[in-house]
Amino acid sequence: MNLRITFSAVILLAVIALIATVIVQSDTGEEQSGPDLPFFYTLAPDDIRHISINTDLGKTDFMLQPDQRVWYFDDPIGIPVSHDRFGGMTFLLGGPQVQRLLQDEVEDEAIFGLENPDLVVDLGLRDGSSITMELGDLTPDGDGQYARMVGFPQLVLVDSSWGQVISRLVAEPPLPDWLYTMNTSNVKEILFFQGNEIVRGISFRDDQGWVECDIPVGDEVPCAGTIPIDYNGLEPWLEHIAAPEFEGVAQVSRSPEQATAELFGITPESPYIDIRLENSTRPGIIEVTHVTIALGDLSSDGSGMFVRAMEQPDIAEVDVEWGNRVLAFFDERSFVDE
Repeated sequence: MNLRITFSAVILLAVIALIATVIVQSDTGEEQSGPDLPFFYTLAPDDIRHISINTDLGKTDFMLQPDQRVWYFDDPIGIPVSHDRFGGMTFLLGGPQVQRLLQDEVEDEAIFGLENPDLVVDLGLRDGSSITMELGDLTPDGDGQYARMVGFPQLVLVDSSWGQVISRLVAEPPLPDWLYTMNTSNVKEILFFQGNEIVRGISFRDDQGWVECDIPVGDEVPCAGTIPIDYNGLEPWLEHIAAPEFEGVAQVSRSPEQATAELFGITPESPYIDIRLENSTRPGIIEVTHVTIALGDLSSDGSGMFVRAMEQPDIAEVDVEWGNRVLAFFDERSFVDE
């Protein structure tokens, strides 16, 4: 029975083009346009090697691995960014549009929110130098944001959308889709595959509670069965899967066509788990999502196991003990009331 479910998720982040000239009402006095301001910077995306973003919510750092042309988080270490969500950020960071020169020198930092800036962006460059921009309060109409470059005295105005997009990298980190989270209380069904054959099923049914599903699995969703399961015994296994111990990534691929999962022992015949989750978002509406895990070979030193999670093209590495317990789940029956 060929029932393996294939998922793809694409998270799109719309990057708003910044406006070169905007008339802004301000209480700072005379404003001057300045397309050739000496402190206005333009960077080639390839020159950026490190990005540090500090907001009231915290700090997030990214490092480029030039040989891979892949951006990674400093923390969690070894985890690459989501290509879909991070794409275009280096172009955006390479030069915010300056709308106006407001003052040749900041006379009172507190007036503009620059005493404790809302956003500090520090860019480490290929040659070892760095550029830092501080952004303070919004203008009264919300269209602009007061800013200055560290090392330069001038106060400028940048489009507020620039700071909003950059700040979102801290508020909503662009984690890869395979770095999943799972609420065990939403689990309704677990299907275990060897190749394309379902070899086991566990489900929660409103009329029966938790059951071991009949094999072969029929068309009912969640799968039907008559053998009861003790959820107190099942719960530790679900909690284990809900807390994956990712050690890093073994292969980063921008598309399934670029991936070579078979090199890591992940093929259509690999052990595979599909977990169905249901969440009531509002009365009468049930959101259905899936957590999927395919398990492959051990790493060369035996400390890790290669996995492909959430049908993503990247091949991640998990702690081998975590992976072995997931494999043991295929045959574990201590919670089955037989």
